[in-house]
Amino acid sequence: MVEEEIDEGFRVKDNHYTIEVDKDRYILRRFYIKKDGKLLYAFIGGMWYSKDVFSLKQKISLPYPFSTYYTFKILDEKRDDELCRSLLYVKMPIIVLQFEDRCLSVEFDPVIKAGEKEVFPFISLSEDGEHYIITFYLFRDFEVKEKESAWLGIGKKRIESVEIKAGDTFTFSTVAKEYRKWGDAVRKIAERDIKEVEIEDAEKVFEKGKQALWRSYDHLAGTFLQLPWRESTGFTFVNSSYSLLTYDAVRLHYFTRWYKVSRDEDFREWSKKLSKLFVNPNLYKINLKQGRGIIWYNMTNLTKNGLQGYFYMDCGYSGYPGGQASIAFHLLQYLKYERDEKVEELVKKSLEYILSTQKENGSWPMAIHQEGKIRFRPEKLDRYETSGGTAESIRALISGYKQFKDERLKKAALKALKYLEDSYPICYNGLRDIGINEAEAFSAISSIDAFLDAYELTGNERFLEDSLNYAYYTLTWFYMYNTKNLKLKYNFHPISYSITPRLSPYESVWVVSTYMRLYEITKEDIWKRLSEHVYNEAVKWQSKNGGLSEGVFPRGLDKLKSLPMEQTFATVELMQASTRFFHLKQNETLESEELKDRQGDRDIEIERKGDSIYIYYRSENVSIFNVRQWKITFIKNSNLNKYGISLSFSNPYSIKSRIANKIKQSLRGKYGKFILGLADAPFFIKGVYNPNRRNRKIDIHPFEDIHRKNISIEIDHRKAKCICETRFHRISTEINVGWKDGNLHVLFKPIEIEVLSHDLNCIQVLFPIVGCKLLKRRGNQLFFNNFSIKGNFPRVIETDFYTAVDQTLTTNWTHGGLYKDTIDITIFNP
Repeated sequence: MVEEEIDEGFRVKDNHYTIEVDKDRYILRRFYIKKDGKLLYAFIGGMWYSKDVFSLKQKISLPYPFSTYYTFKILDEKRDDELCRSLLYVKMPIIVLQFEDRCLSVEFDPVIKAGEKEVFPFISLSEDGEHYIITFYLFRDFEVKEKESAWLGIGKKRIESVEIKAGDTFTFSTVAKEYRKWGDAVRKIAERDIKEVEIEDAEKVFEKGKQALWRSYDHLAGTFLQLPWRESTGFTFVNSSYSLLTYDAVRLHYFTRWYKVSRDEDFREWSKKLSKLFVNPNLYKINLKQGRGIIWYNMTNLTKNGLQGYFYMDCGYSGYPGGQASIAFHLLQYLKYERDEKVEELVKKSLEYILSTQKENGSWPMAIHQEGKIRFRPEKLDRYETSGGTAESIRALISGYKQFKDERLKKAALKALKYLEDSYPICYNGLRDIGINEAEAFSAISSIDAFLDAYELTGNERFLEDSLNYAYYTLTWFYMYNTKNLKLKYNFHPISYSITPRLSPYESVWVVSTYMRLYEITKEDIWKRLSEHVYNEAVKWQSKNGGLSEGVFPRGLDKLKSLPMEQTFATVELMQASTRFFHLKQNETLESEELKDRQGDRDIEIERKGDSIYIYYRSENVSIFNVRQWKITFIKNSNLNKYGISLSFSNPYSIKSRIANKIKQSLRGKYGKFILGLADAPFFIKGVYNPNRRNRKIDIHPFEDIHRKNISIEIDHRKAKCICETRFHRISTEINVGWKDGNLHVLFKPIEIEVLSHDLNCIQVLFPIVGCKLLKRRGNQLFFNNFSIKGNFPRVIETDFYTAVDQTLTTNWTHGGLYKDTIDITIFNP
């Protein structure tokens, strides 16, 4: 049945190899598997899948720039007419051959230590008239290609040499096993040594993620930009693309549900803004080249007149950059919580489009070219069927059937389910920025959910079995090993050839939600245990600011590094996964932020003098706030210097920045984006790199130096409403002065800073700047001579002359952002 062969250049005992002969190439182990029955399905975990050809040669279309998405690759080798591929690309270290009556698996070590160095062996697949042949190789020299940036840029090739010689020893093990079905083999590995783990603080992860969303929120356009830089203000590719409408639909669904549970007004406000996007006629198309109904654009561009939609890589159904089925599905979930007749009417027309473009075999095309002469890919995407788009269309149709009771929707969904039913699944074309005909598992997550939707609708156990079948397929896409320096285990990466090797935190947290749903239905512990492990691994990639990058790439075999930008959709999906491990609670106002009438309040007075608010306690002035300067100029017995308590915006008001802003604003339009996009041209040569604008000295530009301000002050008893508006910012607050715990509190609740324009060159924001030396810090409360100040203070800068809080990465300071906080100043012994 199975014969084995090992290179004569080794002496081997119990998987311990000793090199006896110096060679350029060694056969670590070769398996000859007799052709006894039809081969139905074969795969190497997360690396290669096939139903017809037992060879690593694949017909994958991967044009530029999609071929540039990597930092480190070990290139394929061709020896004796065999294509050999490095095991660097394997996730679950198993090879499976499924025959009609049995399944043969070979588990193997994906990495070995040869000499002082870790090395990934190579593997080849071939066949002759009698056997399927699996060969593991150790090459002394092989070619690698690497570059600094994971997106774009030009890679450099070099030869990597493994320093081994006669007498060196290492360990390499393989184990051949037989099962009845391939799912049994992969489940066995997934369950092996899977221990119970404590979940990271999911509620804290959720709150950090929510804070990160302010980095992307544009309150003027009512959307969330897709790619904030992790360490700098601004956004990647913002000159030519702005936001992703599909993921705005996801956010609308999640935020509406989270508001219903938590009553968090931020979610409510965001939801109200997001819902308006989907009834904006600039963001959907009526006159279609193909199909009936309406279609939403998948990408938006910022123009002088607001957002304008366009299709990036044609009009698809799901996956990046999103599409009709995903939008319709999430809008239907939103409609479960809110009555919105305009959205409902458009969703009906969107479902009509999905119905009208279904293929005869039940599937949907990868994408349809609905407008424009430019194609972002040279291939005609409507000629390819999509696994993920079909699964998402099923989900939209089933949800639409539940909402509208239209039997056509149910019938089309059941037809599509037959297309996806497969005992030996291989998913293709769920993403439009990877290889066409490249095996992937992104689609499999949607397929699991689609079959679960059908199971919940019909109660048919067959659909539950189908969902489990796709779940087993996804198991093979988890890294199930670590190297010395690369902690890979339990990270999910659903791409086999193009954007790999890589870890995928976004897809990892997405699959967590699906697995937890599967656990709730099946009660099988494996799905819950895996979810916990995967969640904990993904959370490690949440940045200090709370955001999550969709991609983590290896730098050789030494370390892993995230992309320099964060994906807003990844952050939101991390929040969604977090809700699987804690219960959202209704927001409660902190008692410390409430100043109710107390005995000492009768001695408090406030009055306006010119542009300032004077606060008195027992007729003595204890504090002065200048609204035009937006600066506390005086606190009794505090010795504040010239900075008082103030704020600073670095650069947006400089002459150079104002001119640049005017030019960009004038070019914002359908065609101007191509001119603005030229600013990103260096990325194509150097790769997409972090601008590192924060690696500069602290540069204070006092707000009081800005001219042309309008102010408003309204005083009512011990409260004052204040507004100060400039060309680019509108700052507002309500000041409430009261007595609490023997001290005087000046509460700015809330304080809001609205960014009133787009394309601002805002490099650094300091708020508050306190003109004296910090005495001590207790959490988010800073103590000074005779007063303290409390708020959201992520990074505190201390000098002998002033103390400043760096708010640069707290919100979106460049494109219509909004800053919110509560500042509580406590004056001791007034």
